[in-house]
Amino acid sequence: MMYKSVRGMEDILPERAGIWRNIEKACRETFQNFGYREIILPVVEQTEVFSRSLGNASDIVNKEMYTFEDKKGRSLTLRPEGTASVVRSVIENNLLKDGSVLKVYYVGPMFRYERPQAGRKRMFYQIGVEFFGSESVLADCDAALCLAQIFSRMKIPFTLKVNTLGCRRCSTKYSEYVTDNLKADGAAMKKLCEDCLRRLSSNVLRVFDCKNTSCQDILRTLIPIGDSVCQSDKDKLRVFKKTLEEYNIPYEEDKSLVRGLDYYTGIVYEAFVKGREKDAVAGGGRYDGLVSSMGGPETPAVGFAIGIDRIMDTIDLINPEGPKEETDVVLVSIGEKSLRENFRLLMGLRMKGIVSQMDYDLRSTRSQFRRANTLKARFVIVRGDEELQKKTVKVKRMSNGQEMDVREEDIYKIIAENQKNTD
Repeated sequence: MMYKSVRGMEDILPERAGIWRNIEKACRETFQNFGYREIILPVVEQTEVFSRSLGNASDIVNKEMYTFEDKKGRSLTLRPEGTASVVRSVIENNLLKDGSVLKVYYVGPMFRYERPQAGRKRMFYQIGVEFFGSESVLADCDAALCLAQIFSRMKIPFTLKVNTLGCRRCSTKYSEYVTDNLKADGAAMKKLCEDCLRRLSSNVLRVFDCKNTSCQDILRTLIPIGDSVCQSDKDKLRVFKKTLEEYNIPYEEDKSLVRGLDYYTGIVYEAFVKGREKDAVAGGGRYDGLVSSMGGPETPAVGFAIGIDRIMDTIDLINPEGPKEETDVVLVSIGEKSLRENFRLLMGLRMKGIVSQMDYDLRSTRSQFRRANTLKARFVIVRGDEELQKKTVKVKRMSNGQEMDVREEDIYKIIAENQKNTD
């Protein structure tokens, strides 16, 4: 029997794992520059952590969560997103004491039972930030500029779609407007899908998540939420957009953008890249009411999450040849004695942090050089009987074919100097 991975849960093979780590590295370094510290969270939470934070009306809670009972009958869920887990942790561990600012980031797998397709997997990876403790729109700007800096570091062209959901009062008023208008239109009610009809009685703003064409046609007849908010929220969005312009961040205002989770309030945004316009590769916004709704103190908060899988697919579009992963040195052995000496040198190079490889099976010299080309080696070190007798090695720089005979004790210095010149 051949075992296969679970549907929607894919292996990240070695040739792509390097892309994953490069994305993670760019994110971690940017987060550090912006003052975020890492928080490492459990993969499993009590189900109520998500049903309470995401809302029972959300598709995630209703359709997509991996929920099960443990041996004591407690309902547990594989986390479908990261923010709720972070909020649970900071409340439980009293990290929001004295009203101080807290900035954290997380990395890890998430799980949703969706129909697997391009850009949507049942196990996917997110990396995100949460910024607690500031009501200022500058906190929204801080998070958005952090996200933009990550795309800039990875040289990924992107556009932000931005909007505001307004304060809780604005959101409540708009929900009533949508409900009253849709229920008053009998023809429209007949055209709405079952999910939208259910959302009307639970969380009406979720109707704007619907991908059904007939539902979208009906919703386009309504005043968009971005036009219905109070002047204070419009002013905050104006400052937010002006900040994006000051830093040359490409954006477009989408007054119907609501995001897919119940806890968002105020400014929201999603990031899209060319070639992947159907699905956002990142998204976030403000969620001032979430901490208190989960039992913590009244705490303003903003954050965003990046879909690492979607970023990987984006990088494939930009650079279909994949990342240039180079090996510093490949050692070529000619004869059994040179093999043993090269193995000793190999370990010495590795201990110095020089990425090195060699063939242990004494294949032909041509085969060993072929492998050096496959590994994109910067240098090849050749040792045979002649070099053993002279107590030297031959170092070949692969970029231009230049060769030099050097003493073994000088190799480390020469490789280091040549690396600098190459870089």
